[in-house]
Amino acid sequence: MKECFSRSHALLGLLALTLLASLFRGAGAYEEPEEAINRRLLAELRTFREQYRRTFMYNLAKHPLPIRAGTIGEYPKGITDRANHLLQYGYRQERPITEAEDVVKKLKAIDAHAKALVLGPFHPRLVEAQSYTIRRKHFGTFSGLAKWIADNFEELVRMEDGGMTASRLQRYQNICNLAELATDIPHR
Repeated sequence: MKECFSRSHALLGLLALTLLASLFRGAGAYEEPEEAINRRLLAELRTFREQYRRTFMYNLAKHPLPIRAGTIGEYPKGITDRANHLLQYGYRQERPITEAEDVVKKLKAIDAHAKALVLGPFHPRLVEAQSYTIRRKHFGTFSGLAKWIADNFEELVRMEDGGMTASRLQRYQNICNLAELATDIPHR
């Protein structure tokens, strides 16, 4: 009986020492609330970056770096002026063929500017540096253009190849999806 009692005390003592040791180790593990918030924000930022890269429409192996570095202070007028004209006035079939040619020229010019924007300031390595205002403008512009092309799809097919119109619509929808992601960048 005495042996059983001393074994119980020995086990109880070991258990107490283990608990005390874990308490002493845990006492130094206090974390500042700011550190916890920063760690959570970094995790959100990492998730955003992965999702943005997955959504990015160009091959990152071919375009690992932005074609133009730096931030933009003003959204390019080459896109906004043409987009605003198309969104405001649209295209009516009864208009002369020269206007149809003008619409196609505007869309081709927007295509060139859009590619430069996506591979430049909106490249995954640079998008976080752009201001919220620029990112919202980018989203608003391309969501409007994608909707306009979808609404006028049949008229546009009459002006240019149907495959080209479908390709452009898909490209603008992809840019719109990318721009929507960019508007929700977690702040550091």
